[in-house]
Amino acid sequence: MSKSSKLTIPIQIFKEFWLPFTAAALWSFYSMYNSADGFRTKDVLSSFGASFFFFSWMTGQFFRVRKQVAVERSFGSLEARVEGMVSKIETETDRMISNVTGGKSFAYVIVGAPNRINNISDIILVHAGDYPIQEVTISMADLDMIDPSNPNIAFEAAYRSFHVSMLLPGRAAQIGKIDFGNATSRKFNIFFAARNGAFVQMLRMVRHNGEWETATRVVPQGIKHDQDPMFENITPNYPVARDNIVFS
Repeated sequence: MSKSSKLTIPIQIFKEFWLPFTAAALWSFYSMYNSADGFRTKDVLSSFGASFFFFSWMTGQFFRVRKQVAVERSFGSLEARVEGMVSKIETETDRMISNVTGGKSFAYVIVGAPNRINNISDIILVHAGDYPIQEVTISMADLDMIDPSNPNIAFEAAYRSFHVSMLLPGRAAQIGKIDFGNATSRKFNIFFAARNGAFVQMLRMVRHNGEWETATRVVPQGIKHDQDPMFENITPNYPVARDNIVFS
């Protein structure tokens, strides 16, 4: 055992009892000094023993309370660290799961302005959110083709289907083309299914002052089309006021 280790216990005893020893000695001296019998050994030892015990008890309580406060602070700090670690683990777990499932990410379709030569437009799928979305199935309904007033067009012909294995954040992908013909307006309802759920996009396009203006809204499947959109965009020159646009 090293010399420093041997001195640990005596040093700790000195730290614990120097104050009660000093207080007891001073109190005994004061008591005997004012006593008519003077400094008799029996009385000195009796006074010193009682006062030393009393002051030791008092200082012991003080050190106990101080140690308890320190322990409580330590536990409070430990609890805060554990809560921080749990929160970090939960965040990382959510992030890992979201990277697999897609989290709250979604996609929407942009149909560009038709080519002025052949009136054909690109269909582009755009990612929105922080995580990749995978196994995306898109079913695009051309509402103009399923108009009940035009029974010559088969119902199935109004639907076009696409599949994208993965779409990364900040990316877009061309998934098809569409012929606008001589139309001056187009209406599409687009249904998406991915690992993280299903959602619906309503896309309305109107030719106005020689340019194509668009209004679109994306909502979770099962939600009314006029409530809680995940995404909404209306070009500034769209000729219909927002509240009057029919998203259905």
